[in-house]
Amino acid sequence: MQQRGQIFKSHGAWFVRFYNEEIVDGQRVRRRITKRLAAVSPEFSRARDCWTLAAEHTDPVNRGRATPEGSLTLDDFVDRYFVFDNGSTDQSLLVAGLFIALVPPLLIFLIFQRYIVKGVGFTGLKG
Repeated sequence: MQQRGQIFKSHGAWFVRFYNEEIVDGQRVRRRITKRLAAVSPEFSRARDCWTLAAEHTDPVNRGRATPEGSLTLDDFVDRYFVFDNGSTDQSLLVAGLFIALVPPLLIFLIFQRYIVKGVGFTGLKG
C-alpha cells in the first residue's frame, strides 16, 4: 500500500511524517521518519500546498510497493494461474478451491442445524 505521509505544522514549519520498513539482522524494522518541508509562508499556508514537497520524500519509500498498474483483475489471475497455454485447466487446483469454499458454510450448517431445522419447521403453513 502506498503511503502519502502525514503533513503537520510545528514551530512555524511544515513537516511530513511517514514510515519505512527495512530488514535488519533478519528482522523487519519499521522506522518513523520526519522531514522538514518548508517554512510556513504565503506560498505554503495550507497543508495541501505541501503535497508536492512531501512526494519527494515519500516516493523513494513507495517504489516497489503495489500499484494499480501492477495489480491483476480476477480474469487475469485465473488465466495466469489456472488456465494453461493450451486452454486446459488444472483440475486439482479447481477442486481444492471448491473444497475450501465449501467447508465454512457446511460447518456453519452442522453447528446450527438444530436451530435451522426448528426455524424452517416453525415458519411452515398450518392448516
